[in-house]
Amino acid sequence: MEASLMPPAGGTPAAIPSTFTNLDRLSELLESNSWTCFPSNKGTARVFVRTGIRGRNGTYRIVLHVAKQVVKAYALCDVRVPESKKTRVEDLCRQLNRSTRLGAFELNMMNGNLRYKASIKDRVISLIMIQKLVAASLLTIDHHYPCVLGICNGLMTSTKAVREDSLAFNV
Repeated sequence: MEASLMPPAGGTPAAIPSTFTNLDRLSELLESNSWTCFPSNKGTARVFVRTGIRGRNGTYRIVLHVAKQVVKAYALCDVRVPESKKTRVEDLCRQLNRSTRLGAFELNMMNGNLRYKASIKDRVISLIMIQKLVAASLLTIDHHYPCVLGICNGLMTSTKAVREDSLAFNV
């Protein structure tokens, strides 16, 4: 996965504090590593977006909602679930969420967008915590993405997708 918060190989690392009590410093760090910052309508919270993150099975974008003691990472895939397949993908999400420990799959039934949401809440948020949250979100959605495509393309049911997914995961 290419979703590093650190500079690319050969780049010089910025002086990074181990924890972030100052969202401005975190904003600078993320923006210097290909993240785009947007103002939030929720007080001092910040929203960061990184697009074009290439995984093994697809291309994703990550949206980070960062507040003083909470970070939410949303991994969004590049497919919209067709109207005729939404119920099946929703069932797949429900089945996958039973075994997911860190976050949850969410399907927007209005527009067909699928995402994986994970969050951390702590008194002090560190860069390593954010990196692990982003990595876990990307790895999870990327691992299950072929199942979503299989359902959207009419190649499998949600039950078959979960069964094949668990076999692939245990190999």
